[in-house]
Amino acid sequence: MKPTALPRMLGLLARRELFEREAGILALTSNQPVATATIKRWYSIQRQRPVSWQTALRQIAAAARFKLSAKRPLGSALVLASQGDRIVDWRCSQEFERRWQWSLRVHPSAGHDLPLDAPDWVISQIVGYLRS
Repeated sequence: MKPTALPRMLGLLARRELFEREAGILALTSNQPVATATIKRWYSIQRQRPVSWQTALRQIAAAARFKLSAKRPLGSALVLASQGDRIVDWRCSQEFERRWQWSLRVHPSAGHDLPLDAPDWVISQIVGYLRS
């Protein structure tokens, strides 16, 4: 996790207005303009299945403390990352590739939410990986 992302994430968690919080989260995770309909869908999901601030803080803390294990958890895997990610440095994914010999594909500009910003690219990377 990038140190600059932590204050922004904590600030978003502190927002009491749920729609504004979801809009802010999407603005942080996406490098594309997010349609109001998409924000409304995420708002609806959060209303129906709320994530408590305690759970969100635990997830942020886990991401901030994450360390690669010495033992490879899977024989092979595809890792997708983006150079435009403002939450996680894409070079962390290079370490998966280097240490565990996993396949890494890097998008040049998408945000943290690759399926939102570059869905066709994500699909093509998965299809290509499965074919190889």
